[in-house]
Amino acid sequence: MDMQSPSFLFTPSLGRVLQVIQPVDAQHPFVGFSESEHFLVVGYMAHQYCEISPIYCPYYVVGTRLDTFLPIVGVLAIQHLGDTLFHMVYEKQFGDGDFLRAIETHFCWPNMAGTASPLWLASELKDPIRFNPVAFPFGFPPPTVTNMTPLPTQSITDGQLTSALALAPPSVGQSWSVDFDHFVDHEEYITTASLGYAEDSYIPPPETDTPDYFGVLAPTTQTVFNEALVWRGTDIMIDNDDRKAIKSSMNNSPWKRPLFLTKCLFQGSLWVGLGNPFDPAGQEDRVILTNCFLEAIALDHTTLQELINNPVILQSKVAHLPAGSSIRWDIIRLTFSGTIENRLSEMRKIVHGCIYLKEGFSGNSNDEQDVQIELAIAQIVRLHMYKDLLWVSMLQAMHGLAEGSRASRIADFYPKEVRGENMALAKCLASTLLTIIYHTFHLWQPGKTPGHRPDIMFHTILDAMTHMYANPHQFPQFMKTMANLLFIRAENVFPMDPKTLAPRTSVNDRRQRILSDVQPIVETEFKFPELPYASFTSIRAERVKEIIAESCFTDEC
Repeated sequence: MDMQSPSFLFTPSLGRVLQVIQPVDAQHPFVGFSESEHFLVVGYMAHQYCEISPIYCPYYVVGTRLDTFLPIVGVLAIQHLGDTLFHMVYEKQFGDGDFLRAIETHFCWPNMAGTASPLWLASELKDPIRFNPVAFPFGFPPPTVTNMTPLPTQSITDGQLTSALALAPPSVGQSWSVDFDHFVDHEEYITTASLGYAEDSYIPPPETDTPDYFGVLAPTTQTVFNEALVWRGTDIMIDNDDRKAIKSSMNNSPWKRPLFLTKCLFQGSLWVGLGNPFDPAGQEDRVILTNCFLEAIALDHTTLQELINNPVILQSKVAHLPAGSSIRWDIIRLTFSGTIENRLSEMRKIVHGCIYLKEGFSGNSNDEQDVQIELAIAQIVRLHMYKDLLWVSMLQAMHGLAEGSRASRIADFYPKEVRGENMALAKCLASTLLTIIYHTFHLWQPGKTPGHRPDIMFHTILDAMTHMYANPHQFPQFMKTMANLLFIRAENVFPMDPKTLAPRTSVNDRRQRILSDVQPIVETEFKFPELPYASFTSIRAERVKEIIAESCFTDEC
């Protein structure tokens, strides 16, 4: 192979992809770069003179979406070590890749934005097109292990996810209670500043084409503009005492159930990937929360006007408001500040509790550092701790979600987002839970331990999951596990108390459950497209849906 073929490098400080100038006598394009740098291939560039050349990226920003900076031309299928890898092809300016677009193809493949792009086979490219295959398919410097197959777009060859698990003390056992069917709602809220997360990695700019919450939840939507829903400027801060006072004042008001539903929908929407729980964005979170509020009102069979006409009367003073004041959505919505951070903290504590147990709950240590991230994922999703996080986040039954006395689950509101490809657990939800586990183990390490931020790691894991789901024949046991997880019931897990880091006590026999109490997951037949054991079919995709008008959050009315 011609070592002087062009190579491109994404430069995080500039937010640009630049061509690397390789010295004439150099053996590779990274001569002169710091020895601590590690570069991975993340795609290909279609550029002048009908050439297609690899794009590298520093490993610590491997989750950055290049389509934020470069137009997508399509997808290139490349044969490598008996496997077919799919790489995105970009161009610096519109038109640079027209020579590739001019080639008629009968195939397509999903691009980074999740939409269809034309697919070309690298082996069938003819003159005058020059295809420059990647010189270092496993990254530079090359790893010592050479029998690995790289990911189609991004990978972590330092086995970071598995390495983090290996550094934690091996532990065991499980303990969860079948009576954990109430909603966990602790009042002590945390902030991101209290997480103690130390990292020097570059934070990529917000993605411009992340899932748009305006109208994605139903085929038919109606936009709503109401002065009571306008949300602009900077919010006032309320403390835990204010939050408790507002919630207490709502107990006997018509706002109680709509706000409970709003909280469950808000958390569920972030777990399934309609927002990013690891990278809170002010306006996006406001939009998601307000849309969840509108949906909660519809589920409660009330109206916004009814709630406006029946404000909550404060029983004690809150912030700058005296007791007896009437409050509505503009104040009540402030109680949601810190909700996601608090819930993530509880879920990390569940992981910690699993680690402290003594019967193999979190798996055994693994000393191999250069492990493919797919293998780490396939191992982790089989652990009990993964089932517990899925249960507590989406599948535990709660009263108040469904009408009447029936208990229901957050997952029942999101059947299409929970059940994904191949009738298995959806990739976004699965990646969210894996990221929580990764973050937990990273926080376990001493300060300044190198690692990826959770928002970056989420995209890296999601890319790996996409590859695995697209190639189920390569990961048969993994796909069986992911399908099996949809059938989790109370007897398959132990509810862990985030405060005590110990299993909850069963009300039935007044003892903590042990590993032998946990039953294997049993798959049953269920009617497609519903979820297994769903207490109701979500109306989200069956009715005209109201969503908040974007003008409620901008200065333009």
